[in-house]
Amino acid sequence: MKTKIFFLLLTGLSIGYSSKAQKFDNSVCWEIRQSKNSYPSYIFGSIHLLDTTKVRFPIEKIKGLIDKTGMLCLEISGADFKLVSEKLGIKMYLDGDKREKSISNSLDEVHLKKLQLMIDSSNDFFKGFKDMLDYIKPSFLTTMITLEKQLSTSNEFSRSKFNPEGFFTQYCESKSIAVKGLETADEQVDLVVKPSLSFDKAIEELKKSIDDFNKTKTDVDMFFNYSNQNLKLLPKKEYSDSTMISRNTNMANGIDRLLKNNSLFIMIGAAHLPYQHGILNLLAKKGYYIKPYFINLKKEWTN
Repeated sequence: MKTKIFFLLLTGLSIGYSSKAQKFDNSVCWEIRQSKNSYPSYIFGSIHLLDTTKVRFPIEKIKGLIDKTGMLCLEISGADFKLVSEKLGIKMYLDGDKREKSISNSLDEVHLKKLQLMIDSSNDFFKGFKDMLDYIKPSFLTTMITLEKQLSTSNEFSRSKFNPEGFFTQYCESKSIAVKGLETADEQVDLVVKPSLSFDKAIEELKKSIDDFNKTKTDVDMFFNYSNQNLKLLPKKEYSDSTMISRNTNMANGIDRLLKNNSLFIMIGAAHLPYQHGILNLLAKKGYYIKPYFINLKKEWTN
């Protein structure tokens, strides 16, 4: 269940530094250089759990670019990913043997009933939390409600079984190619459990997520947009969310450090790439030359 949680958002011109924010929203793959004539690296926008009935993933093309650069860079390395479940299994629980405050005794009757109905109606992993409401952190459950809503109100992920990051990590291991991570296991787990959030504030956020659960979902067709090189994969407001901005800034700085001494094939969530606060614009501001590198994701296309 924990692993599933984490699987669970053209022009031909070079684009160098510009004081004006670039959109960078019209390609899933980009060539990046420190100077116009330097050796290229590549940034590829991924969907962490992919429906291959809707998107043709160009495995051999990606393998070639990884071989060309000699290093794979992900949001989190395989070694750290293996620690995520272990650390989540500790941090998701309330502290102490005597839990005077818990979800079940802190929610009002209306929200508790809504939550229990949500759990009973689930066809997925969410059912597993039925007997855990006295033990898990409300901030963790809020994150799980977001995932449950995505899974239960959309057919997008019903056949999603291909994890690009996991596949290419194994490929690199088989060829002794180094894999670097931009975030640690602790950082990824903290995105889920939000340890700095007070219990009372977390309960208020949980109430809001319960109230929002049955509201109309976004009309964004993630896989259709993705296969058409359109990085509008999330509702617009999510691209300027404070957590998204913070993660993008940290990952852009990490990429910058690695690129000074290495050629890289970088694979990160596609939603982190575009627009003003996206990683590509942040790297352009650091002086990198960036242009689209076309990779066809259409189902009818073959090598």
